[in-house]
Amino acid sequence: MWKTLKMIGVCAALASPLAAQAQFPGSQVTIIVPATVGGTNDIIARAVAPHLSTALGVPVIIENKVGAGGRLGAEFVTRANPDGRTILMSASHIQATQKWLVKDMPYDPEKDLTSLAMVGLSSNVLLTRPGLGVKTVQELIKMAKENPGKLTYASVGVGTSSHLAAELFKNQAGVDIRHIPYNGSAPALRDLLGGQVDIQFENMPTALPHVKGGRVQAIAVTTKSKSPLLPDVPTIEESGLKDYEAAPWYCFVAPAGTPAATVEKLHAALESAMRQADVKSMLDRVGIMKMDMKPAEMTAFMAAENIKWKRIVEVSGAKPD
Repeated sequence: MWKTLKMIGVCAALASPLAAQAQFPGSQVTIIVPATVGGTNDIIARAVAPHLSTALGVPVIIENKVGAGGRLGAEFVTRANPDGRTILMSASHIQATQKWLVKDMPYDPEKDLTSLAMVGLSSNVLLTRPGLGVKTVQELIKMAKENPGKLTYASVGVGTSSHLAAELFKNQAGVDIRHIPYNGSAPALRDLLGGQVDIQFENMPTALPHVKGGRVQAIAVTTKSKSPLLPDVPTIEESGLKDYEAAPWYCFVAPAGTPAATVEKLHAALESAMRQADVKSMLDRVGIMKMDMKPAEMTAFMAAENIKWKRIVEVSGAKPD
């Protein structure tokens, strides 16, 4: 009997910190992923979730809300209670580009979402469908100029990095390639692999397995420097388009109005999760360079990114859809 009571006391003592933590930010945290399973946002969220759960002492679940280039999931979070229980696995296209490319946006990310934690910067990869017959950016440009309006490119939605990277490419190369938007990376890549579309600017983490498996050809990356994951693939700038750069980044945000104490708690827990060895290994493996920022620094960074991407949208010639 004494042993049983003693064991109950030990269990209660071990459980009490978790019970205290469970009151804040709540009994459960949901990470909304505004993209398909297997996309970059999803990969990051699923790696972080178990460690975030440990840090907060509450269950953390993933919910994929797909559509409209991530806007459905983002809008859901902007309308959620600002209590820390619903957060968004966001990205640069949601935070800094869509507002310049989408008519009648239902929310303003700068006003309706609150910074929590920055993940890092990545690259897009210019992929070509099997059998297209081009191996370099210059060969692609030549084909596009010889066949104006006939080539197509897939994106994962209007205002996403895959859309804007392609529009900037079209503008700088002086070519006409038709836009075919999809609801997520998986269906876009499926049609690229199937030959229904000709090219795609895809995030490195999603593109890499297909490139390594030989199912698609990577002819360039969109960052200023080469990716260590694809060291033999040139940058678009190296391929002849001077000053070309379109690099996506990823972050966690919450509804506007989330209390400062809750923001700080979630920031600390997310940073702790991203310091774990398996998460750091995942980020390295998929080519995401970690960016360490406090929430206030994130907010300033994203404000600057909005200005930058507005200018790039204007230069690219991309029009609101």
